[in-house]
Amino acid sequence: TIAANTLKKVAADWLCVKRSKVSSDHADDIWRSLALHIFSHVGQMPINLITAPLVIKVLKPIEAKGSHETVKRLCQRLNEIMTFAVNTGIISGTNPLSGIRDAFIAPTKKHLPTLLPHQLDELVSRIYGASIRLTTRNLLLWQLHTMVRPSEAAAAEWAEIDFNAKLWIIPASRMKRKHKHIVPLSQEMINILDEMHIISSNSEFIFPSE
Repeated sequence: TIAANTLKKVAADWLCVKRSKVSSDHADDIWRSLALHIFSHVGQMPINLITAPLVIKVLKPIEAKGSHETVKRLCQRLNEIMTFAVNTGIISGTNPLSGIRDAFIAPTKKHLPTLLPHQLDELVSRIYGASIRLTTRNLLLWQLHTMVRPSEAAAAEWAEIDFNAKLWIIPASRMKRKHKHIVPLSQEMINILDEMHIISSNSEFIFPSE
């Protein structure tokens, strides 16, 4: 029934499809953001009763906090959910949220700072000198050696390491673009693994959190 198709229920159905196109971590992040900002307000409403003014009212307090990027992402995700509802026949007509981003301030683009090659020595020295856990230090060094995304490095598993071939094989399910990624293991990376083996050999993950 129409009443049973709440925004939250349709969002869950949409995310099942979305998961086939994005990483598991990204899909979980999408659901957390919707649960935190949207579902507590209008999640139990039938999706055919969701209107642009209603959603804008929910999002305005987030904008008032200066979280413009969060508003942008929520608008995008809600639009995808509504388009899914239209395409699957859950609601008729057009997407009622198609223009809601125009009601908000656009986030200011800010490029992340970069390090020049001659600054890497100082970075590594600071990592070694920082008052951080050994696991955290090794994870930072692991990422510098592999140049993968933070989530891919942090979730590295022992089962992904081929010691004989000296390869780290990240399965497609963990990659943003859904393609298997192979990273050759340098001697420095093997040294990190040897050090972590003492700490986390009983864990699924190479760099487990506390």
